[in-house]
Amino acid sequence: MTNMTKAIGLLSGGLDSTLAVSGDVSLYSDLYFGSSSTINLPDNNKIQFGSDLDSWISYDATDLVIKPNQVGSGKVALRGDVDISGDVSFGIDGGLAYGGIWTHTATQD
Repeated sequence: MTNMTKAIGLLSGGLDSTLAVSGDVSLYSDLYFGSSSTINLPDNNKIQFGSDLDSWISYDATDLVIKPNQVGSGKVALRGDVDISGDVSFGIDGGLAYGGIWTHTATQD
């Protein structure tokens, strides 16, 4: 682990290099990227969320796929304004049809 810590320290100093890791990497603190950084993830790979890998986001070479309930019954919650420019379509997942648009007006006491 000492060698990896030194290598990452060199990269954070501004070298224009690539850090290639084979195997798992554990982070025990926040991970920061520069202001013009890009994260590239090949098709059909997932970014997983939650301690039990409860949900994931992936790109299948055609569509951006969000699976909020890989474990449990999670939903996608959009907080704030949502602007849609284009068509909205709803499909079938696991044989169950879903779709529709709901609005909720919250009141504050």
